[in-house]
Amino acid sequence: MREAGAGEAVSGRLQDLAAALRVLGVRVGVGDLLAAHRALAAVDAGSREQAYHALRATLCASRADQQAFATAFAAVFAVGKPSGG
Repeated sequence: MREAGAGEAVSGRLQDLAAALRVLGVRVGVGDLLAAHRALAAVDAGSREQAYHALRATLCASRADQQAFATAFAAVFAVGKPSGG
């Protein structure tokens, strides 16, 4: 069972995720962050797996960015990569 407000917690940490991605060499701009917020609004942001995939789809411009995303997501949200991705 997920805790109340989990979706808001994910949305609130997007800036941390963007910073971690930038450190790893991924280009993330303001427009990307706005798209990430919209993507989270379209899914159950309280679900780690749905949030992971929605954010990866919006913040990764290339396949090369996906490993950096997995690393940054795990660091910011203290979880491993969801299965199926």
